[in-house]
Amino acid sequence: TLGKKLFRVLENEPIINAINTLEHNTEDYPDAGFWVAVIKTLYYTGMRRRQLAALQVGDISLERDSITLSYRGSKTHREWTIPIHQQLKPVLVDLLNQLRFRLGRPLKATDPLFNFVFVGKPYKPDPLRPNALQPKTISDFFKRFHKRTGIHLSAHRFRHTFATNLCNPEEGNPDILVVQQMLGHTTLSTTKEYVHTRPERMAQAIKVLSLE
Repeated sequence: TLGKKLFRVLENEPIINAINTLEHNTEDYPDAGFWVAVIKTLYYTGMRRRQLAALQVGDISLERDSITLSYRGSKTHREWTIPIHQQLKPVLVDLLNQLRFRLGRPLKATDPLFNFVFVGKPYKPDPLRPNALQPKTISDFFKRFHKRTGIHLSAHRFRHTFATNLCNPEEGNPDILVVQQMLGHTTLSTTKEYVHTRPERMAQAIKVLSLE
C-alpha cells in the first residue's frame, strides 16, 4: 500500500474538532450526545454503518467487554465478536442509560442500541425494524454536518482509519490478521485495501539505510 494517498484516512484533529463542535453547540445539535457516541463507536471499532444500525442491546456485553457484530448487519452474513476499547465503554454505558430513560422502561435484548428515539426529523426510522435507524441516516447526518462545518466524516473513512491506525503502531509490529478479523473480511487481500502506510512509518523504516 506504499504510495497510496491518505485521502480515506482521518487524522485525529478533524475527529476531535467534530466532537467538540457537537458538544459545544447543543442548541444547534440537540442530539449531539447521540452523534458523539456514533463517532466514537465507529472510531474504536471500525464497524460498517449497517452494523452500527443493526446493533441491539443484547449485542453489548459489558461484563466480557465485547460487542457481537451479528449477521443482521454483516455484508458477508457472518457473525463475530470484537473487544470494547476502554475509552468506548463509558460511552456505551451512558448510551444504554440514556436509552433506558428515553424508552421509560427496562431495556430488552432486541432493542436497537442506536435507537431512533434519539433523533427525529428529517430522519426516518427503518420501516422493517421498529425504532431502528436506517444506515442511510448515519450518512445523511455526516453529509449535513460536512456542509455546515466543513468537517468530512463517513463510516467508510472510519473503517480505513481503524485499519490504518492498527497497522501503523507507534511501537511493535502490526498484526494484519487481527485487523482482518476485527473488520470481518473473508480475505486478507480485502483488508490490505483498507490499510495505508503512514509517512512517519516510512520515515522510521528508511533509518536502517546507511553508507557510513
